[in-house]
Amino acid sequence: MKQTKLNFIDILGIAFLIIYMFLPHIFKDKTLYLFGNFIAEDIFHDFIYLALFLIYLLFYIKYFKKIHIAKKIILALLYCVGIVLSVYDIAYTVNSFLAKEEISLTDGSKIVLYEQKSSSGTAIDVYKVKGIIAKYIGYCWEDIYCNEYCLKENKWDYTYNEADKKLTLILRYDEPRGEYAPDVLEEEFTLE
Repeated sequence: MKQTKLNFIDILGIAFLIIYMFLPHIFKDKTLYLFGNFIAEDIFHDFIYLALFLIYLLFYIKYFKKIHIAKKIILALLYCVGIVLSVYDIAYTVNSFLAKEEISLTDGSKIVLYEQKSSSGTAIDVYKVKGIIAKYIGYCWEDIYCNEYCLKENKWDYTYNEADKKLTLILRYDEPRGEYAPDVLEEEFTLE
């Protein structure tokens, strides 16, 4: 029974290692959209990395007696640092969230707009929803033009051309940054 349990942990660890190797390609520019809830891309990836850390922690516990004392200390520190960084990144992403809007287009497509602030400025990320996966389409930097939050303050609109699958976000600003800056920004996205 004990040997079966250890073999299961080995197989599980190898499976997650293979997934981890292909993870960047599988989940590139994608996140989950479950039951009408958008999960931020950074949080989605951090939860995957946390799961992998926990699997590796099982290996660490399994082979604890066979590892030299120096490796025990180094591995324990690395696990702690990895878990703390993932939790910190999740908290940072949650704190940077400003607003989310969902758009149902005339052709049946669903778009999610996700406004967030970061160290490089404020942006609106655009995702197209297909089932439980939201695929990243592009972004619009708001911070270049103003210090306002268009989605959060409801200063936005959109148009959609069904023939050429072009979504245009129209963002309105009360106070543009400069004298010659526009008070309306239109950003166009081509949906596949």
